[in-house]
Parts: sequence; C-alpha cells; structure tokens
Amino acid sequence: MPNPRVSIVMSCYNAAHTLRRAVDSMLQQSYSNFEFIIVDDGSTDETLVILKKYQIEDERIHLIVNGNNLGLAASLNKGIKQSKGEYIARMDADDESLLHRLEQQVSFLDKQEHIDILGTGIVTRTAASKEVAKHVLPEIHRDIIANVFKKPLVFHPTIMVRKNIFEKHGYYDPAITWAEDADLWYRVYDKVRFHNLQEPLLYYTLKQQFRWRHAKQNILVKIDHLKKRNKLLMYAPQLMYDVLNFGRKMISPSN
Repeated sequence: MPNPRVSIVMSCYNAAHTLRRAVDSMLQQSYSNFEFIIVDDGSTDETLVILKKYQIEDERIHLIVNGNNLGLAASLNKGIKQSKGEYIARMDADDESLLHRLEQQVSFLDKQEHIDILGTGIVTRTAASKEVAKHVLPEIHRDIIANVFKKPLVFHPTIMVRKNIFEKHGYYDPAITWAEDADLWYRVYDKVRFHNLQEPLLYYTLKQQFRWRHAKQNILVKIDHLKKRNKLLMYAPQLMYDVLNFGRKMISPSN
C-alpha cells in the first residue's frame, strides 16, 4: 500500500498455532486502507513459513524478519519506525480483532482530533476459545489517568495511536521485556490524551502460564516511575497489593 492511513504492527514469536486466526481477522477488516507490518522475532517453529505465504497472497503485508529473538519492545519499535500510516494499530499473534475494529477506531480519531491513544473493550477467552468475560476500562481521559499506577490505562493489543506520539515522546524501551506498554504510558500519560471505546472489539487470549519474572518486571517498572515522580511513598500500599496478588491471576490483558 503506497499511502495507507493505518499501519497495523504485530510481533510474532513461535506463534504458528494461533497466527492464522490473528492475521485473518485483520485482513478481513471492514476498513481496508492499511498496511500490515508483521515482525517475525526469531521464531523456530513454522511461524515464518506461514507469514511468507500470507505475504505472497496480500500486498498489504510487510514482513520484517529478526535474525534472532529481540523481544516485543524492540520488534514493535522496528515496525513503527518503518510504518507509513498516520495511525498505528497494535495487534498480537494470539488474539482476534472483530470485523469493524479498525473502522470504528479510525472514525473516532478522525472526529476527535484531541485524542492521541484510543483503546477498546475486550472479550477474554481461553486458549481453547472459550469466552470468559467482557472487560471495559474507563472511557474518558480524566477517569483513565485517575488510576494510572493502579490499573491498566488501555488494553495494549487494542490500541490505535497517532504515529506522531511516538515520534514526539519516544518509543517502547527495548530493555524492558515485560510491561513495555506500562512503561510507555507512565512516561506520557500527562502529555497525551487517552480514550477507551466501551465496545469490545478484540478477543484477548488469556495467558495461563504465570512467571514471577513477569510480576517482578511490572513492579520494577512501576517503582522506577514512582521514584521519578516522587510518589513512591504514596503508592507503597498499592505496590504491596501488587506483590501479593500478581501470582494469583492469569496474565493481565494490558500486555
């Protein structure tokens, strides 16, 4: 696509068993003026084989291949920096976007020029595609950032962002291997405007496999930003709650 309005950016690592459903859900969108930038992050399964077939079949797909596994943040940065669109839409290789997701997000951002980052609601489901629950986050900016260090501001796989936000405020930190989205929001939440559509426009696959290193990364990222903003003592009870509760839940849909 020579002049796409939207650049969908997705990173894949050993995602062969879920990839087709994710890719198909984007290629079949009711809104079609997009490029689909897919980064294969050093996969060792059939992911790259599948992606090359898709690339042949649909000219909107732009495939980037990492020689080794660089991680999600670095891979997303690669895709964003090579994108041509005015809007950046995120997608994950194990999720599924609903048919009108892009259409509704583009329409909203076109009309609401003061909004920079737009999320949507989600429906969580198991790896076996059993629906679990509908989730929505606060709708307007004021209510969203009121819980900035307590709850997700947006569901990361659902977002559509004006590309100039990355160019102005910076990209994902490649040194962060988990909670790369939270780190970015902590950096920019008082410099940009958020909004969440209340309609679920993405099926989010719950991650059943919890690792303490994920919880540790989330907490360390939060502590770092609280220190920078001189709010560490104020949020000490929240940090204790995070430590006690992270391991009891499936991985959060904010990542």
